[in-house]
Amino acid sequence: MSPKDAAYATREWIKPKMALPMHYGTNPFLKGMPAEYEAALGQPRSISSI
Repeated sequence: MSPKDAAYATREWIKPKMALPMHYGTNPFLKGMPAEYEAALGQPRSISSI
């Protein structure tokens, strides 16, 4: 899942108050970084990324 896809799932499906990006860089197919995920969440942000 890309950071963009993860952000969409977070915003539209899960809708938590806080999110902790944790699986980035665990294998060669996951190239996204937490900053990309946070940027994809968009503004205004009602979800805090830790």
